[in-house]
Amino acid sequence: MTDEKRGRVAAALKAVLNELDVELEWVNEEGARAFVEGDYRRIDQATARGKRIKAFGQSVADLQAGWEAFANGLAPSRQEALSHPPPSPSRPRQSAGTLREAYRVAILQALVDMGGKAKVAEVLTRVYEIIRDQLGEHDLATVPSGGIRWHQRAYGACYWMREQGLIRDDSPHGTWEITDAGRTLLAKARSDQ
Repeated sequence: MTDEKRGRVAAALKAVLNELDVELEWVNEEGARAFVEGDYRRIDQATARGKRIKAFGQSVADLQAGWEAFANGLAPSRQEALSHPPPSPSRPRQSAGTLREAYRVAILQALVDMGGKAKVAEVLTRVYEIIRDQLGEHDLATVPSGGIRWHQRAYGACYWMREQGLIRDDSPHGTWEITDAGRTLLAKARSDQ
């Protein structure tokens, strides 16, 4: 088996795990929305689905570990390995919760930097400048719907920030505007750093 084929299998398993992370994040957000709305049936459904996704993810992680052990058994000779050093490891991904907080703070910071109110595209440009060092390859990838993963997560963060009163929910379409509560949370986040 060639290194390329081994690498494609490893990449495919990693992609499955990444997509399961995205799905689990969506389920968590759906459960949170259901909780806010007091819809206990949807909370139970989201909980059950989240448990199934986590169990399936563990199965895929076990498969990935098995594949790595198998692939290592087929590793090239020591001489070949020395003549072709492995690529440097990519930056480890942050947990979804860590990134979600990073988006929230970055969006609030971008809005303050832009006078408190701006068009979404301008805010996203500024957010990228703020958090680009925290974004990994997975975050910068295009999702099946055609969007960029980190954009979708920023939109998701904005949705919850509206629910929490950090961004105005009556701003014109395509515009985000910080509230006093958002400014307070940003000041607290800065002081905690």
